[in-house]
Amino acid sequence: MNQETVNHLPHTSANNLSSILNIVFSVMGALALLMLVVAGLRYVLAGGDANKVTEAKRQIAYTLVGLVVILLAAGIVNFVLNRA
Repeated sequence: MNQETVNHLPHTSANNLSSILNIVFSVMGALALLMLVVAGLRYVLAGGDANKVTEAKRQIAYTLVGLVVILLAAGIVNFVLNRA
């Protein structure tokens, strides 16, 4: 292919990939928020049991770390795809 042909090719693959990844990241974010709510309920319903409270706090911390990773991954992917 010469340069003129390459310039006239549609960028649908990048648009499709971006759309699919945005859906995936949205679902992952929703699941992380659901996990955060579940962990919060476990914390509230621990009834003073130290082991249950510790486990709920650990789940909250891991969920927040996962949510940050999801947000960073989405930002990096969108940045790279918008550059292409």
